[in-house]
Amino acid sequence: MKWTRLRKLREVLRNISKKATVKYLIPMSMDRLYVGYLYTKAGAEVCYYPLVSDLRYTVIDDEFVIIGVPEEKGKSEPTKKGYNIPSEDLGRLLKEHFYSCWKDGISYEDYMRETLNETNASPRQLGQELQIDEKEIERISLYEEPI
Repeated sequence: MKWTRLRKLREVLRNISKKATVKYLIPMSMDRLYVGYLYTKAGAEVCYYPLVSDLRYTVIDDEFVIIGVPEEKGKSEPTKKGYNIPSEDLGRLLKEHFYSCWKDGISYEDYMRETLNETNASPRQLGQELQIDEKEIERISLYEEPI
């Protein structure tokens, strides 16, 4: 079932990315590494940031805003209601907010390395806990940034 979701996500993002760049800003939480893994494998750019908001939003063409809010209070609750707000001003404000968080965030691979270092877990242990392929974690842990 997990691979079916990944294939569907890849297909959706591939279709979108033909016309746009897809970027996700994900709350910095170890349990969100799996989501970043899926989005990255599907072709999106992913960045983690210590968000405290339960607000989810999408800005399309700098002009259309879709805001999602969970039905229950709490950061981890799923978004069940969305509102389309055609406002260039709101779009600009949210886009500025997004990129200000993005520049201070951490990439999926850097966050995975940081998690490996902080937990002292092996790629196998972390892979089992996060449900991420152990080979993916090994690949990330062995990569060295070019000087």
